[in-house]
Amino acid sequence: MAAEPVPGDGGGVQLLLRVHRPRVLLHKRPDRGERATALDWGAALAAAATGAGLVVLGIARPGPVWVRLGVVAVVFGGLGLAFAGLQLWRFARPPADPRRWWFAHMTGMLASYLAAVTAFSVVNFVFLPTTMRWLWPTLLGSPLITLWVTYYRRRFARRRAPEAAAA
Repeated sequence: MAAEPVPGDGGGVQLLLRVHRPRVLLHKRPDRGERATALDWGAALAAAATGAGLVVLGIARPGPVWVRLGVVAVVFGGLGLAFAGLQLWRFARPPADPRRWWFAHMTGMLASYLAAVTAFSVVNFVFLPTTMRWLWPTLLGSPLITLWVTYYRRRFARRRAPEAAAA
């Protein structure tokens, strides 16, 4: 059985993940002039355009592949738009949290891992319905990433509380 065709393949979103993950380390301290560059803005805008295109094509369903994978395109396009929008917002208004770069870097790495698991699933898990092959890693992994971020935000906040009290 042939692998499922990839609607637009989420290339813009993958580009943003690939560019963002290592580059977030270059803007760890926006207060010291470490800010997003034209490359960062361009990658985020390309991801937003790709996400918007996937949503439109997923809704319009202009061909047989889009009919089968329209839901997948809308979900991934929406996620891509949200992620790109969040990046653009953070470029314009960098958060004050000194550890935000760490959360952004680790979240990007985990999201890239979800993309790899999704690719493996689409090609090899032919026993699952098409839409599930595409979406189960995101449906399972996204809440786990959220739990992970919440856990570490609380853990770091507990560490800061005694330091602040001692000062």
